[in-house]
Amino acid sequence: MFLLFLLNNMIYAQNTVPPVSSFHSQIKEKFFEGGWQFMTLTLICLVLGLMIFLKKLIHLHQMNGDHTKILKKTEEILSDRNLSGIPKSLEEHKGIAASIFIKSLDALPRGFNKVQENIESHISVQRGRLEDGLPWLTLFISLAPMLGFMGTVLGMIQAFNAIALLDASQGMNAGVVASGIKVALITTVSGLIIAVVLQLFFNYLKHKIEIFINDLEDTSSYFLDLLILYKMRG
Repeated sequence: MFLLFLLNNMIYAQNTVPPVSSFHSQIKEKFFEGGWQFMTLTLICLVLGLMIFLKKLIHLHQMNGDHTKILKKTEEILSDRNLSGIPKSLEEHKGIAASIFIKSLDALPRGFNKVQENIESHISVQRGRLEDGLPWLTLFISLAPMLGFMGTVLGMIQAFNAIALLDASQGMNAGVVASGIKVALITTVSGLIIAVVLQLFFNYLKHKIEIFINDLEDTSSYFLDLLILYKMRG
């Protein structure tokens, strides 16, 4: 009898436990609570910013190459006194560095200064291409919290309109005020969260681009040193 009583109590307790909503359902609930119009706009900022981030990251990965292997192969060719074999050797390597060196070697008959100018010009062009979409990313970083704040302001206006429409005999209803303010602030929170996430993406991209450009400049400098040393050995 005692075991039966205990079992019945356990079943009753299990049935009376309130269901725990999933994270996905909570996000969906907050999305519609904050007003789907402005929440959708802030979400679009996140999606577009993420697309730019991934596109630039893939582009950066495609441009990267094994610079150490390029320099080592170039040094071996020059040690064999085979300057004309460098372009063919560079074509076997992936990455933007090999492409820049091949194009710049066309100016070698006009002197090493022209080769250096060509390399610097190509590096400047590549930097511009890598940073091409970053202004759009900064735009979405600024736009997301502003849209969220605009949704909050409109939500507060609606909340105060609801309070004004209450019957005078009811007096000030704290529940109406609190719920209206809570719903209005959801858009601001979402806009700030999206801005923080996109800012992290932006800073990471800028850091990776600077590392890549610095490495490319160091590789180019060493490549020019190899050519000058070859010329001096004449």
